Amino acid sequence: MSNQRDVAKLAGVSSASVSRFLTNPNLVTPKVAAAVERAIATLDYRLDHSAQTLKTGKSFHVGLLSPALGSYHSNIFQAVENQLANEGYYCTIFDTLGPDSRRAAHSRSLLPIMRGKQIDGALFLPLNTADDDLTIEQLRDWGHPYVILDRNLAIPGIPQVVIDNYKAGRLAAKKFLSLGHKDFLFIWGLQDFPSSRDRFAGFRDELREAGVPLSFDRQLEGDFLASHTYRFTRSIWSRLPHFTAVFAANDPSALGFLKAAREEGLDCPRDFSLIGFD
Repeated sequence: MSNQRDVAKLAGVSSASVSRFLTNPNLVTPKVAAAVERAIATLDYRLDHSAQTLKTGKSFHVGLLSPALGSYHSNIFQAVENQLANEGYYCTIFDTLGPDSRRAAHSRSLLPIMRGKQIDGALFLPLNTADDDLTIEQLRDWGHPYVILDRNLAIPGIPQVVIDNYKAGRLAAKKFLSLGHKDFLFIWGLQDFPSSRDRFAGFRDELREAGVPLSFDRQLEGDFLASHTYRFTRSIWSRLPHFTAVFAANDPSALGFLKAAREEGLDCPRDFSLIGFD
């Protein structure tokens, strides 16, 4: 079985260069990377991750804990995997949902599984449930680096990367107002999601300051599925107030509304403006 010295000899580079390439290809020049890649393919060399872990104290694996819901989460998965690959790490995705009947037990099992896989750190994309709170408590006691994504937690000391959803809602309203719109609709995501509530609050407050109230009949039920918003919009279309601008709390809801509007003979942007957020 070939080893790193064999790869280095065939590639005509030092063993240190091979080691750097295996840790992070960006640490070596493109010429060295190409030579090492050819040598690895020729020798059918396979990295012994167990030996690497013993040597470095790292597994070079990061866990991504997330509900597998839709395109928004898929985009995050791809971005995380690409960035980790650039840094020489691998990504293992853990589904935080599990079966409905045993979701709490499933959440409690995630951290022991990650310990068994010797995960170096974790990224957690919550779904805003009580089980998420349990997972966050486990991460705090885990003893390894972790980051919470897309959930603004009012808990000191928790590392998190979040979007300013409130400001985004205000910006959407400000854009509509600058175009001269006066009749609005807001399409919710799931109302128990902080991101949906913050986007609504920002949109509502900007309109209120401009003297344009957003009454309840101008708020439509939404979801994370275009099909749900489409069906709901079609069912209440005859009761909708006049509108010229629509802000949807997520892109699937925007697409669902757009499909329903087209079937009713409306065109965007000829008849109304539409902003989706994700």
